[in-house]
Amino acid sequence: MVVTTRKRKERDATIVNTGSTPILITSEDNIITPVPKPAKVSDKVTQPLLCPITHTLMVDPVLADDGHTYERSSIEEWLLKNRTSPLNPNKRMKVARLAPVKILRESIEALVETGAIEDKLSDCWKEKKNELNLNWVKAKKLYDEGRILEAAKLGLPEAQGKLSHRYYFGKEGVEKDLCQSLEWARKAARGGNRWGQFRMGLFYDVGITGVLTSDRSEAISYYEKAAEQGCGDSMHNLGCIYNYGGCQLHHNYLQKAAFWYEKAAKMNQEHSLITMGELCYKGKGVTKNHKVAREWFEKAIDVIDTNSNIWLKANYKLGRMMARGEGGSKDIAQGITLIQKAASKGLSVAEKCMDDIACSLVGK
Repeated sequence: MVVTTRKRKERDATIVNTGSTPILITSEDNIITPVPKPAKVSDKVTQPLLCPITHTLMVDPVLADDGHTYERSSIEEWLLKNRTSPLNPNKRMKVARLAPVKILRESIEALVETGAIEDKLSDCWKEKKNELNLNWVKAKKLYDEGRILEAAKLGLPEAQGKLSHRYYFGKEGVEKDLCQSLEWARKAARGGNRWGQFRMGLFYDVGITGVLTSDRSEAISYYEKAAEQGCGDSMHNLGCIYNYGGCQLHHNYLQKAAFWYEKAAKMNQEHSLITMGELCYKGKGVTKNHKVAREWFEKAIDVIDTNSNIWLKANYKLGRMMARGEGGSKDIAQGITLIQKAASKGLSVAEKCMDDIACSLVGK
């Protein structure tokens, strides 16, 4: 049976499969040359490519705290029931710190594609890879059709993150269930979904009574992963942990808190916009600068929803600074207008401020 035909400058050559070793026959001189099979790598090369748990080639290798690489699904399943390494019982490990090893994954793919891996191992790898690919395509289609639960069950991290959100708030036809939210958040986080990572950070941050104990170090790990993907809420919560989370207001921790608050504020995270204004106003974790504080409050007013209580707070803060002439030109009338705007919509601190202003005017 003819497998391949190659055209050369002076003669044609045809590779023929005879049922055993393929041979190369050239049309000009009928020289028969065996085509060598690809060389198989030794067991010494293959061994590090196998998951220590399943003893199969890894499709999605991750590096764990114990310095070993595992198939992601296998080590995550292990860590659901155990807190220590399967290879070292004295080494504690956390799912949040599993790191994908891209170069190893690509090396395994290349070796399989070139036929350098033993057939039994490579066939098993191909089967698992194909199954994952088929599930991914089907799940994406279901997700696009709005069938979130079905897509989540097939392992689509985006769908799992959305389902966790629904269970957390009890919305879109789903009853509030923190345990279900936790379970789907965990799955979404494993798949690299930033909202799953954020939700896991939140669960470890505050804990779930009788289900999950608060663990700030675990919370930080998940928040940081989500922050790397641009999650402003995770950045803000990291700021809160360093600001209030048992840090005893140590100077270095305040600087770290300010670092995360500023990153979140630059992404227009509304709570961080106000917080940065307050930090700059007081010189807490950053250099005291009323001009910059005023700019943060102004930005908050521009980008935050006018129905938000945070927006009212920004009006009050900026109005007070304008009335006093802090960080910029003094404008008592405009400052009082901003304070009045916040007071008229029920912000208690603004209402009190307006009462004080009224009393001072009556006194005069």
